[in-house]
Amino acid sequence: MATTVSPEQQENAIKDFRKKAKDAVAGLAQDDLILWNVDMYSVFVDDATLSKSQTVIILKFLRAREFKVDDAVEMFISTLKWRAEFGTKKLMDEKFGDIYNELGIIYGNDKNGKPVTYNFYGSIAQDEILSDTATFLRWRIQLMEKAIALLDFENGLETITQVHDYTGASLFMDKRIKATSKEIIKIFQDHYPELLERKFFIGVPTLMEYLFSIFTALVSPATRAKFIVVSKSSQKAALIDHIPLTQLPKKYGGFEGSVAVEHEIKKEVVPARSSQILLDAVVKKGDKVKWQFSVVFGDIALTVGLEKDGKNVDVDAKVGGNGDRLEGGEGEYTATGDGQVSIKFDNSYSIINEKTVLYRIIVN
Repeated sequence: MATTVSPEQQENAIKDFRKKAKDAVAGLAQDDLILWNVDMYSVFVDDATLSKSQTVIILKFLRAREFKVDDAVEMFISTLKWRAEFGTKKLMDEKFGDIYNELGIIYGNDKNGKPVTYNFYGSIAQDEILSDTATFLRWRIQLMEKAIALLDFENGLETITQVHDYTGASLFMDKRIKATSKEIIKIFQDHYPELLERKFFIGVPTLMEYLFSIFTALVSPATRAKFIVVSKSSQKAALIDHIPLTQLPKKYGGFEGSVAVEHEIKKEVVPARSSQILLDAVVKKGDKVKWQFSVVFGDIALTVGLEKDGKNVDVDAKVGGNGDRLEGGEGEYTATGDGQVSIKFDNSYSIINEKTVLYRIIVN
């Protein structure tokens, strides 16, 4: 449980932190006092006014050590020294092989504007990676640093959402990756305080769940409280609950691509043993019609066409038009005449489960 302090106690802790850390940073180069693009040098100048970013960073260390000032100062100094030894200043310019593009990405923002990182653990078991875990470690820290670079401490954007995807991961983790993973957890625990908004674990095989008891034992209870473990069948619903469809990768049911804001995403709940036909945008002959849809849980059959005077005059059969049951998808066609886009969601084959469908129609 996070330690609760009053505003006055917080202010006093910050003052105490500055005073106690001043002598400790005296032996460090000024460049080594730049932390996550924030110059911390003036923090230790007498009577200097702190910026919002400087205050945020000090509070991260204080909160990580439950406002025990001596412990927070020790963590702060240790972090500065570790960064100098690890070489984080040059890390951002380092290039890694294309194989590392398969291991993780930064993509979009969650519903609170936090950047989201994705790690794909099913791609780790490759000889080139396993034979050089030191490079894997530097790549992983670089991914974290790049995500932090997207934060804006001055304006309240202070944390990152992470998605760890174990789809395809071996039940028997290679001992080299296991050791490196423990090292990464320790680095994040020791030197990246209070930067996690939440962390999703998806695609986790049931038999691998025991591994979490090993890894989560290495992190604080406050950090563990931010972990969300979801089954494969529930992962899309969990992600959509926290990340807008337009900010979610396509592989998780998201609507990729830059599309004008006015094309709103709509929601339709289709009861079990039924189908629904909806009329949407009015189009003219030659218009390009694009649709995107995603079923929150399960699948549905889709038909997209053109209706005029109550008749379906132009049924598209490219995506879902043949009654295919899909979890989501997209497609486009050119209207062969004037009319109104019709969408049929068919859930008649489902005996029990209603389906919630998120969709949008875009006409150019």
